[in-house]
Amino acid sequence: MCRSKRRSALWITTAAVVVVAAVGLYLFQPWKLFTTDRVDEAPPAAAGRQGGTVKQVANGAFVSHEHETTGSVEVQQLAEGKATLRLTNLRTSDGPAVHVWLSDQPVRKGGGNLGTPTSSGRRGPRSRRCP
Repeated sequence: MCRSKRRSALWITTAAVVVVAAVGLYLFQPWKLFTTDRVDEAPPAAAGRQGGTVKQVANGAFVSHEHETTGSVEVQQLAEGKATLRLTNLRTSDGPAVHVWLSDQPVRKGGGNLGTPTSSGRRGPRSRRCP
């Protein structure tokens, strides 16, 4: 086989390997094994004192804006009077931060709602203290 044919075959093989690798990375996204956080926190009553009661004050569901987000939300009043935000069945895309906004008004762009601390986990139940 002459040298130019070998060189052409090498370029074609290299291009095919690069295309197959790019398609494989796009389809399987192996980096998500290391970047997807799952959090599984116990409810506040289970984490607190024995016999503590939790009263549900309000509940709601997530409203997706830029990314599809599912799950449910409860504001719970603990026995000592502190309010806790409980997120259950949270599922959202990977990203830099999750922001949860509490409001008794319809959702609108621009704010006017009460923000809670961000969370690093993208899946699973968790609790946050309400400001």
